[in-house]
This record gives sequence, C-alpha cells and structure tokens, in this order.
Amino acid sequence: MVRKITVNEVCEAMSEDVEVKVGDQVYVASTGSKKLTAMVLELENGDGELLVSERRDTGGNVVEAGSARVGVRSAWVVGSVRCTHHEVRRAKELARAKFPGAKPDAHTNPHSGISKERAAYVSDFIRRDDNVAHVAASLDNSKKGVKYQLKMRRWSLWNKLVFEMEAKGHKPCGWGYFWALTGTAQYELMKYDNCCCGTCRELGFENYDELRSIVEGTGSVLKLLSGSAESCASRRSRSGSTNWRSSP
Repeated sequence: MVRKITVNEVCEAMSEDVEVKVGDQVYVASTGSKKLTAMVLELENGDGELLVSERRDTGGNVVEAGSARVGVRSAWVVGSVRCTHHEVRRAKELARAKFPGAKPDAHTNPHSGISKERAAYVSDFIRRDDNVAHVAASLDNSKKGVKYQLKMRRWSLWNKLVFEMEAKGHKPCGWGYFWALTGTAQYELMKYDNCCCGTCRELGFENYDELRSIVEGTGSVLKLLSGSAESCASRRSRSGSTNWRSSP
C-alpha cells in the first residue's frame, strides 16, 4: 500500500532549503496569514527553535517586542522560495479541475485605470482654487485630516469635470473614480458652518447683530407688557378691595 504524502511533506519538498545563519533577516510566521520579519540572534541548539529579535510588520513597525524563540519550520530566510499550505490546496483544486501538473490560468487584474495625462488633469482639477478652498490650519482640521473644501457638491463638480475634459479632448473619468478621490478624509463639502471666507464671516456678523436686535426688542416689549399687566392687576386688586370695604 502506498503511503499518503502529507501537506507538510509537499511544502518541505517544494521549498528552497537555505541555511540560516546568525544575522540573517528571516520571515516569521505569525497568527493567521501574517508574516513578520526579524533577525536571527542564535541558531537552534537541538531543541528545534531559533532565537530571533523583535518582530516587525511590512511597514517596519514593531509588532512583537523583545527577543523570542520560534520554531525552525516557522522561520525562513528573506528572499528564499517557500511553499505554503494555501499553494498546495490551490494546486489540488487545479488538478481536480484540469489534470495533475496543469499550469494555472494567467491572473487578470479587473481594475481599469486611466492614462497619466487624464489622471494629471483630474488631480489638477480637484486642487484648483475655483473648485476647492484650502482649509484653515486648525487643530480640529488636522485631527480630521481635512485639507480641501469642495465648493460644489460632488455630483455637480464631476459634471463640470466631464464637460472640461470633453472640451480638452480627454476621455472623461468615471463617477466612481472621481468619488474615490474626493470621498477621502482630505475633502469635505463647504457649508455655512465650516466656511471661513470674508463674505461668510461678514454675513455671520450681520446675522448675529440682527438676531441680537430682534432678541433685545422682543425682550423690551415683553418687559413692557409684563409691567402693564402687573400694574393693571394691582389696580384691579386695589379697586376690588375698596369696593369690598364700602359695601354694606
């Protein structure tokens, strides 16, 4: 009876066997599918483990601080070929669908980008002064990451961009592409409560003065009416008490 080959044996046979030395940069398998980088500090001494430095992610940030021991099978030299369980599973699926040893189909990227010229025009459009305003360098804006305020709603601004690109002889970009660029935290719609231009400030002061005059005028009238009501009530009460005393 032929013994069944395990997945681990397939991965070991299809992986590149590179000798690990002290000081080598290695990949360390972490939880899930995460892959961290570390430096070998000490080779394995019969216990099947390596001593490695702190583990960092692809961006260079420390994920697991301090040195630690990891299994020899869980670390491999950066740049070496390593077969994974996922690749073995995909090979099995391909063998069942076609035949053993069949080559996988070429991967097609479904993303459709735009040319450099069109991308440059769109980038300039969403930064022009007639379309956006640069926000004030306040603490609130820096926390939110806002840099530009759109002077029109995105749909109207996109229609304007389509008209301009057609007039310039460019193929217009799609609505999804435009939304992906302006829908980030760097852009927000300019409204009356976040605009800081001179016109809006002046109108705000005028509105505030007008509201204050309305409130003060209403307060004066209410005080006058309340005073008249109190005087009428006091006269009525005095008049009633006098009549009560003079009655037989």
